Amino acid sequence: MMRNRWSFFQIMGTLVLLVIMLLCEVCLGGVQFVGKVYPGSIKGAQMNWVDKDGKFLASSSGKFTFGFATTADDITKFLVVIVHVKSNTLIWTANRAVPIANTDKFEFDEKGNVVLNKGETVVWSTNTSGKGVSSMELQDNGNLVLLGKDNTTIIWQSFNYPTNTLLPGQNFTEGMKLVSDPSPNNLTYSLEFNSGDVKLYAGFKTPQPYWSTQSDNRMIINQNGGVVALATLAEKSWRFYDKSRVFLRQFIFVDLSGNNGTWVAVLGSNGLITFFDLEAGGSNSPSQATIPQGSCNTPETCDPYSICTGNNKCNCPSVLPCKPGFDSACSDKSITLMKGDDGLNYVALQFLKPFSKTNLEGCQKSCNGNCSCLAMFFHLSSGNCFLLDDIGSFQKPSTDSGYVSYIKISSDGRGSSNGGGGSSNKHTIVTVIIVIVTLLVISCLLFVGIRCYRRKPNVPDEGATTSSGPSDCNSDAYLSAVRLSGPR
Repeated sequence: MMRNRWSFFQIMGTLVLLVIMLLCEVCLGGVQFVGKVYPGSIKGAQMNWVDKDGKFLASSSGKFTFGFATTADDITKFLVVIVHVKSNTLIWTANRAVPIANTDKFEFDEKGNVVLNKGETVVWSTNTSGKGVSSMELQDNGNLVLLGKDNTTIIWQSFNYPTNTLLPGQNFTEGMKLVSDPSPNNLTYSLEFNSGDVKLYAGFKTPQPYWSTQSDNRMIINQNGGVVALATLAEKSWRFYDKSRVFLRQFIFVDLSGNNGTWVAVLGSNGLITFFDLEAGGSNSPSQATIPQGSCNTPETCDPYSICTGNNKCNCPSVLPCKPGFDSACSDKSITLMKGDDGLNYVALQFLKPFSKTNLEGCQKSCNGNCSCLAMFFHLSSGNCFLLDDIGSFQKPSTDSGYVSYIKISSDGRGSSNGGGGSSNKHTIVTVIIVIVTLLVISCLLFVGIRCYRRKPNVPDEGATTSSGPSDCNSDAYLSAVRLSGPR
């Protein structure tokens, strides 16, 4: 009897302990903190903060929140993000390339490290364990920081690891870059700070630049000379400084009159940098100024190999199919260089170094001898030869570009499986099916007609009794065949 009582109390004690542990975890995970938190204070999964829309930390004013958010294309997968609350704009992401489930855990551990796990695998971390982190704070400017013991020294900050957005006061410095979300063609764009210049690149196998601060005539020069060392958004302009913080130039993206707002720069999946005022609704309130300016100035304004003309109008080449390319120029297919339309240009050419300086024949020979070369441009007056291993849309300027262009295509005139021939193949298949069905219907009608004729009864003698039963020509099979043949 005593043994049974002791077993009962053991079971009850274990259950109470489990309930207490569960409650502790729920309490630890379910609270939304404000401003600053301390090592060991946060551990939980998205499901712990469902009633807080997945957000476990808010800035002091509540302007920004930090926590979980669903991905754009799958509500069962989650990112850890910083969000501007009023506009519901995502401004920073920790695990952009590796979404997690609602049971995967985020932790600010007792050693000062911030970790995001997917199952048992670490998918993102600040790598600050043992570096003297005393607190984590989401500041009112949208910057997530890990502070040292003096509460002022920044050991780690999200401003140093931007995704596709720059915020006011965020320094963009040498070695940093923004990366866009993928385009419909799965191409990403990047804004990079290298060698004293800020440039935009298309993420082909060999990245292709298509804009730089030095090429934009809208830049207002404040002081000539000097090498740009950092850029920052301030007072409705994008400002560029040297390493001594001397103000060199600026790009004004909106009228300076009126309230300043909270203007951010976003690199979109279309390759354009657009400026938005978060306080006025984020992406619903873009400035008219974009980078780059004008039409046809990004590699994917139109589909690859298409020709972009004024106001971003897209046309197929007149001498080639719309998509003459193929899967690989290094395949076993027989290939040839086909001349492109006259006067074409390509947005990256003004930023690329020429492959060589030669004549047209030499440039053609270089492209033919390089299996990775998909297209070549030769500048007639300078002799500059450009070889490209990827190609976006061509430009058709109002004045002759001075370039002669050639594109590699297969010698049999057929493109890739996803090229312009795909539509023709579909039409051919449909035509063949229609012909076969028509022949089958005609054959059926002939068969039934011949059968009716052969089985037609002889004309009876005068006065003879005629059968009133239905003939084969009135049968269901015959009537169905007639219906199949359609109206006459």
